[in-house]
Amino acid sequence: MRKTKLLAITMAAVVGMSSVPAVYRDVVVAQADETTGETFSLDEPNYLAAYTAGKKVTTDKQTLNFTFKTYETATLNWDTPVLLVYTSDDGIYDSKNTNYKHYANVRSDCWVDAEGTTETDASKNITINKTYPSDWNEWLKACKEEGKATVEYQKDSSNKVTIKYTVVAGDYTSVSEFSFIADEGKETYFAVTGELCTISGLPIDMKMELSNEQTRLKSVAGTYSDTDKTTTFGQVKCDGWWTNWSNGVEITEDAQKFSFKTTTNESTDLRWNTPTTVVFTSVDGGLYKPTTSKNLYKEYSVIRSDCFVITGADTVNETSGSLKTTGIPTVETKAYPDGANADEKKAIDDENNAKITEAWKPWVDANKAGTEVTGTVKREGNKVILTYLNNGIGYTATIPVEEGKKAYLSLTGEQCTIDNLKFAPAPAESTPAPGTEATPAPGTSATPAPGTSAEPAPGTSAAPAPGTSATPTAKPTVAPTKKPSNTKKPAKKLKSATITVKNGKKKVSSVTVKTKKSVKLAVSVNSKAKLSVAKLSKKNAKIAKVTFKKNKLTIKGLKKGKVSIKITSKKTSKYKAATKTIKVTVKK
Repeated sequence: MRKTKLLAITMAAVVGMSSVPAVYRDVVVAQADETTGETFSLDEPNYLAAYTAGKKVTTDKQTLNFTFKTYETATLNWDTPVLLVYTSDDGIYDSKNTNYKHYANVRSDCWVDAEGTTETDASKNITINKTYPSDWNEWLKACKEEGKATVEYQKDSSNKVTIKYTVVAGDYTSVSEFSFIADEGKETYFAVTGELCTISGLPIDMKMELSNEQTRLKSVAGTYSDTDKTTTFGQVKCDGWWTNWSNGVEITEDAQKFSFKTTTNESTDLRWNTPTTVVFTSVDGGLYKPTTSKNLYKEYSVIRSDCFVITGADTVNETSGSLKTTGIPTVETKAYPDGANADEKKAIDDENNAKITEAWKPWVDANKAGTEVTGTVKREGNKVILTYLNNGIGYTATIPVEEGKKAYLSLTGEQCTIDNLKFAPAPAESTPAPGTEATPAPGTSATPAPGTSAEPAPGTSAAPAPGTSATPTAKPTVAPTKKPSNTKKPAKKLKSATITVKNGKKKVSSVTVKTKKSVKLAVSVNSKAKLSVAKLSKKNAKIAKVTFKKNKLTIKGLKKGKVSIKITSKKTSKYKAATKTIKVTVKK
């Protein structure tokens, strides 16, 4: 079985293994050859970008050592390794096995999130002891040079598990000791992951590789030029559906424009035999099989050149305004009469499909002759704004994506060839692309003619749903008159700022705290602007006490009730002002 390496896993020594890899559901776990001392590394550009296979906790006291380096760009204590503690039948974190149970995340900076608590809790048989470094800033600086980690782990005859995690960075040391009673009869494991750091020296028996169910799809790689910040691709030839792709180009807050020439195969007259855009999150910019874990790969939109949304139609559609189309031909179609039988319906479908095919023919012919396609793409917080124009027909799509994960754009298609694909920085005053308001004609059908097929990827369908309409009237496009040279340059468009609040590793918008207890939250904003917290009213100040210092928000419960805490960031030269509200419930 051919295996694909997980993420940026690299081998520190290339030596043959003495045993056959064991397959556990979605992953292959390499078995250790203890005589070689073989190790590997994990790169963690974001939280859970990669993680190891589990290390089993036994009654024999054992020790695991590894080193790490925090990224130079990191600014937070938790941009360091994390231990994931759990019970599982197969030893894999977040397994599909129903017997998986998560117990704690143990961070390098002494944050232990154990079953929702960061404190010792006798009722849950949880004990947590911590030793903090004397200066967190100096500790983080030293982690960027190199941190040395030691994990001591053991369980006793009563299934009490103790994991002691020590991190030494320069002259500074952090220690987190976590003890709990695991469920009887269950094997306990811990895996290693992290955020904004590179972890090295991990033993080979903790290495995971993707199985054939989580295989990266072969795609055309691009060439990046640091001189002009462009990415260019060789030919992407798509003879069948979901058979070839351009490798993903990361979507950032800096807008990019893209262009290419497309030529549809001469043998087809189907409008969906044209290019298709794919917006997805991925650990490395690659596309993977649909069976791949959503932690590694997830598609958010797959949109054809004829503006039909194959994947993501529940969130990207004209009804919600998240999809705006232009140039689609208008077709008046016939509806089924009351009491129509199957033969009568088929005859009407054939007549409607013939009309639709005829209306689209000039556009299809232009694609067969070869036409230029242009578009733009950028990210605004948790949304991707994608514009696309193919010979007068196109769309603007607003696509929601998961916060904290890198999003990418790829081009694919069916029975067409994509040439000279190029991504480049978009001008600051780039004209927004297609997307005039266009109301589809009633009763229009975009169902393909009988006997045709646009075979989509497994589990998807490229055929429009019955009764859908893809026929808005095109509005004329007129090039704007060039402004005289003395016209003032338009004000620079500010980017959207996003305020993020974390309870440990988890991003939150609401928290629950007991009376006389406190919860500490970390607050950050991508604009790096100054943050402030609005003062509570006298009434709400009796429910909770709120303090905000050095971007740490501490909420102490005073009496039962609910309050809302408003956090704001100031406007900067590049970013807009932003607000975020945290809802707090205080319970007895």
